[in-house]
Amino acid sequence: MIPFLRVDSESTGTLLVGLGARVTLIGASGAGKTTVLRGLLGLDRRAAARLHDRPIDRKALQQMIGWVPQGDGVFLDQSVLDNVACPPYAKRVDRSVAMDALDLLALADRAQSPVAHLSLLARRRVALARALASARPVLVVDGDLDATLLPLLPLLLQQVEHVETVVTAGCAVDDWVRAADSVALVADGRIVAQGSLEDLERLPEPAVKGVLSWVT
Repeated sequence: MIPFLRVDSESTGTLLVGLGARVTLIGASGAGKTTVLRGLLGLDRRAAARLHDRPIDRKALQQMIGWVPQGDGVFLDQSVLDNVACPPYAKRVDRSVAMDALDLLALADRAQSPVAHLSLLARRRVALARALASARPVLVVDGDLDATLLPLLPLLLQQVEHVETVVTAGCAVDDWVRAADSVALVADGRIVAQGSLEDLERLPEPAVKGVLSWVT
């Protein structure tokens, strides 16, 4: 994997994101995956990012990221459509674009519903639709998506041409993780090691084996 985006932090280590790659952070619940992601999201002032090996500031980095936060991050006082049409850190998107994103995620029939009436997993679909509608090249999903959606995600993303790279974070090795181009193991708020899952499973380091024992 040739990295096009690199985030370095003394506290969390180095995260490499390849162009067109599927990267996933894996660690036990509470291991600090969201802390590591803050650097990629431009929210950690101590982290330094490089794009194509050139420095990129936090504001420019944020403008590259479509983010599905842990939980859902939606606005409970708005409708489903208004949530998608008003992504954070971005200008409003055309409502037709927002509707296309909702249709892609089987939410078009709920567009005018108050988002507060949806289940947590459905609200995460709204957050994903919002991230996709923002037309940013890097999609970051912090936490699990519903089991019916995750297997379909690669096919869905093929219909969203602007998404070049996907970064996810989760607590278990599943088919999504096994198919990832790069896996970053996280413990105590820090990246322990990064590489293909197959290569990581061969490493003898106790820290690596410790993370894998929790997630497999």
